[in-house]
Amino acid sequence: MEEQLTLENIKARLYDLLANATAKVYYDRILKIKNKFPSKNLRDSFINEKKIIDWIETNPSFKTNSTKRAWLSAYLFVLSEFSFPVTKRKTVSKRVQTSAKKSIIDQRIKLEEELVPLKDAEDTFEKLKVMYDGYKEKMGDKYDTNRMYAAYLHIILNYGAIRLSELVEVIIMNGDSKLSNFINREKKVLIIRDHKNVKYQPIKEIILDDEFMKIIKPATNALFFTGKSGNNLYNTADGLSKRLAKEIGYGHYDLRKMKSSIAIANGNIQAIEKLERVQGHSLATQLNYYNKYSKKASED
Repeated sequence: MEEQLTLENIKARLYDLLANATAKVYYDRILKIKNKFPSKNLRDSFINEKKIIDWIETNPSFKTNSTKRAWLSAYLFVLSEFSFPVTKRKTVSKRVQTSAKKSIIDQRIKLEEELVPLKDAEDTFEKLKVMYDGYKEKMGDKYDTNRMYAAYLHIILNYGAIRLSELVEVIIMNGDSKLSNFINREKKVLIIRDHKNVKYQPIKEIILDDEFMKIIKPATNALFFTGKSGNNLYNTADGLSKRLAKEIGYGHYDLRKMKSSIAIANGNIQAIEKLERVQGHSLATQLNYYNKYSKKASED
């Protein structure tokens, strides 16, 4: 029996099939499409694919190709999961595929135009190591901001730049937990269940070393990242990203690029495979989107 199209059913299907973070974003976009094209019958709000496509692709608020594709993908979810006509699904699906190919081409051109010498990335990581040692020297007996920044840099230097959306809600626990993302102190492992690539890697497990465990030792049932006002949770990863960039001096997203660029330039397959697991990007994605720091730029 075909499931009835209701907002409740759309939301349930989203959270059943997608990672929580992705489901939340998709649902917000689906609601906005529904409100833009209101109708007494919910199905009628999504039925005119030409109008919705035109609204998405000409919307001045959606400035990038990837943003437009993200909205089209949310719309396509409704069409695909609730038995809309095949022709409509194919039309939107084709737009999404075309947009993805354009993004690959655009990103390749952008990377070539904006190539930065590899030494810039290598020098940055040397500075991070000095900064890391400085935070460790200033650590107090409690889980203070110095320990928090030291733990963050330890992850960057030794594992990779994990998406902040995956780290923002991490709780440091003494043992196992039903939480989506947490650190199990007993087993010395970071568990990430809610992440972008959950479809291909249901649970991301990162084994933590003894040095990291010493840094977070005073934290028990505590947030890994706390807000400026104390033991409060960040509402979004954006707020955390801005704070870290201000404190560290480098944007988290650019650190992801640096980490991948250094591994690729050195031809370090083990490091590349580690980043595939930790940062959640295949080698192809790293080459197309993250290889900004290059020996080629150094030679120019």
